[in-house]
Amino acid sequence: METHKKQISSFFTIPEPDSRPFKEKISEFCSTSTMHGLKIVGCHTTHIVRRILWLIAVTACFLFILTMLIVLMIKVHNPGTQTDISINTLEVGEGLQLPAITICSYNQYTLEYLKTAEGIRNWLFLSKLYPDIIPYTDFENLTGLEFNVSSYRENISNVLEVIRDASFNLTSSLKACSWNGQIQQCSSLPGTRTVFTDFGVCYSINYSNDSSYIIKVPGARQGIMIFAFDSFESYIFGENFGSLGFRILVHDPFEYPSVKQFGISVQPSIDTTIALKKNIYQFREGNGCQKRVPQLIGYKRYTENGCMAECVANCVYHKCSCKLFFQSGDYLICNSPESVQCARRSEKLCWTRRDYLQSCNCPLECEHIEYENRISIANYPSLSYKNLFSVLIPNTSLSELSRNAIKMTIYYEDLNVVTFIQSDSYTAEQIFGDIGGQMGLFLGASVLTIAEFCDFIIFALIDKIRCYFKSKKIVNIFQMS
Repeated sequence: METHKKQISSFFTIPEPDSRPFKEKISEFCSTSTMHGLKIVGCHTTHIVRRILWLIAVTACFLFILTMLIVLMIKVHNPGTQTDISINTLEVGEGLQLPAITICSYNQYTLEYLKTAEGIRNWLFLSKLYPDIIPYTDFENLTGLEFNVSSYRENISNVLEVIRDASFNLTSSLKACSWNGQIQQCSSLPGTRTVFTDFGVCYSINYSNDSSYIIKVPGARQGIMIFAFDSFESYIFGENFGSLGFRILVHDPFEYPSVKQFGISVQPSIDTTIALKKNIYQFREGNGCQKRVPQLIGYKRYTENGCMAECVANCVYHKCSCKLFFQSGDYLICNSPESVQCARRSEKLCWTRRDYLQSCNCPLECEHIEYENRISIANYPSLSYKNLFSVLIPNTSLSELSRNAIKMTIYYEDLNVVTFIQSDSYTAEQIFGDIGGQMGLFLGASVLTIAEFCDFIIFALIDKIRCYFKSKKIVNIFQMS
């Protein structure tokens, strides 16, 4: 029992400080250290020249490690980026959602609208709003109608409705669409609606991300086919005047359709096939993108381009107290010549001023969906297709079909979703791996070796302090006696 008590008391008893010379302690530490080279440096029986050479080698390796640590810290502060590619292949039975397809005509305003006196009155009003893109026209020779030009309207309350009525019509331009092997009117396809874009009045298929547009097999047969007839004889002046055909944008259904900037032009008398691949870009937060982004008013999904468009709309409103007809925001549409000209000037100015765009607070989205396209074309239609178009477009000659018929096919080339993931090019695992590898290569050291150094330094200091106070206490005792 007493032996057991002695063991317990000795366990809690603080040992006497090690009063050996510091040189002797270092020699003992070097002889027991796991770091290579220190055993020879601290061994007294080794020749002094050999010990000095090993000391130089160990010191040089140690300084090299310190230099590399500084370089690594710089890399940690500026890690750079790398891009990893991940390919997700869909299994049998799974499918990809068809993107939204926005279709616009280069014939922004149709001649058919001028066949009535009401249309001419509205057209004259639009020509006052947009004198540079809708110039005054000789309506009597153009339409065969007699009309008093002086009776044009000074103001129209619903500008949006007038512009929509004057623009190209979905039913008259897009004759038929084929989806799931069924030919039908394009207007009857799910999720088809009128959209106002920077290219004018357009029509978008699958704008609401309808669940019925699922493609489970790649290839043109499983895509959507559009038959159109674009009579260039009916072309009149407009903002896009000078070209023939359509402009198409394939985009995510929830994103802002910037047709003028990113659309694809499709010309008449051509069969155009557009093969799609879906790509997803995931950017590293802090490298230009932010997860906390402002909520857009007119679009469900945030994009940098959509944010810029809303910012420019706000700029136009603050300068002119109204907006252009295609801009988003809960603002009044400009309906007078002065306000429209002010808005158009302000829009161009806001888009071109870099300092203003930088103040818009429109960071890059951290996830961006893009539909990569590959376009191929062929002459269209062939003679055998005349019977088909005679049903869709009665009383149309083959020469008219050859000049004006358009066929578009949009499909997935494959059902692979390619994801580009941006990440730090130098991660924490690489940092520890580099440090450990260099320490092991040049010094034969590890984390435990560093612990040995810390243990030796700490307890050497403790012994030094305890010896100091112990000697001071003895001196005081002698002085008191």
